[in-house]
Amino acid sequence: MTSVALESGSVKGQAARTVVVLLGPSLGALTSLALVPAMPAIAAHFGTAGSGEMFAKMMTATPALTCLLGAPAVGWAAEQFGERRCLLLSYLIFTLAGMAGLIISDPTILMVSRGVLGLGSAGIMTLSSAMIAEYYAGNMRERLYGFSSSLAAVTSILLMVVGGRLVDWAGWRAPFGFYLAGLAMFAIAWPATKASQTAGIKGRPNIHTQGSAGALWGLWPLYLLLVIFAIGMFMPLIQGPFLLGSVGVKRAALVGEFIAVSIIASIPASASFGFLSRALGERNILVLVAAFLGGGAVILALSTDNVSLAVGFAVSGLGAGLLVPALTAMILSRAPAAVRGPAAGFIFTAIFLGQFVTPLVSHPLELGFGLKDAFIVIGIGIGLAGLAGYAPSVTRRSASG
Repeated sequence: MTSVALESGSVKGQAARTVVVLLGPSLGALTSLALVPAMPAIAAHFGTAGSGEMFAKMMTATPALTCLLGAPAVGWAAEQFGERRCLLLSYLIFTLAGMAGLIISDPTILMVSRGVLGLGSAGIMTLSSAMIAEYYAGNMRERLYGFSSSLAAVTSILLMVVGGRLVDWAGWRAPFGFYLAGLAMFAIAWPATKASQTAGIKGRPNIHTQGSAGALWGLWPLYLLLVIFAIGMFMPLIQGPFLLGSVGVKRAALVGEFIAVSIIASIPASASFGFLSRALGERNILVLVAAFLGGGAVILALSTDNVSLAVGFAVSGLGAGLLVPALTAMILSRAPAAVRGPAAGFIFTAIFLGQFVTPLVSHPLELGFGLKDAFIVIGIGIGLAGLAGYAPSVTRRSASG
């Protein structure tokens, strides 16, 4: 694929490159979490308890739909028009669509803007992950995936803590201002990148090897597992505010702080992924992710006080912190170099498919059995999915270039 060649002849250029490749997941966190503390306020503004609540959930989940559709196309678009153009355009789309909620009141147009936001987010996260795969190998690559996830977690903490207070102070529109960060990243990426018309990032010609598409298709068990785990990751974020409300936690600031506990717990988990992957191996990492995500959901369902709620969010956060770097490293280490861009795109397709279907899966369970039982059912399902970590079809390596 036509790649981004980063100016690396100076310390400033090296720093700019690091910012570009590591902060992609942080902007992805903005896409997913910026509105979480505002969800009860959005629900109250746009309808009755039932319709308003579902609208608020879909406001959070809609970018996932367009991201999952757009991410695989990013690799193709980069080949046709250049990664630099695609990356810079993604930052602009992210900023403009994300900030639309500051002025738009019509619910239909607002939902459309959330969908467009997902397209910008797809470009940013796909290209930044693909560039890490191109620049680094082995444990250094795994460490960078872990570090980028940790930075996304720090960003998420700020969103929960600051966002909750902003909602209490200025209303449901306030968190839309966070998307101005996309413009700042555009300013960093513009001078740090230049289009390379003839070679890849390392000067490698754009060669598509025979059988690459088949090798990519052979990764489907990992993508499926990622979708299932992503439901467990997003369940506390999307349904968590309503679970908290059911036990008397009403203030947006306090809701944000509870969810921040989950994000805080994810930081050491993701930062330690490089060490854990060597110490435990891939299969045990997958089972550990399932145990944390599934166990956290069950603990949340059974919680009756603030301490047990915090424990549930923390356990879920440990699983979320390991999930993204673990599955990203597994998939991109198996993908042939010629299709690494599309492989990275499908990673975010899987993650955001999981986010999008979370309310579609959990809402019927909530209507049929109650919200707490919905957490239990999903938690048990995640735990069973973790057993797939010992299936050879999941952990077997494909040939990579």
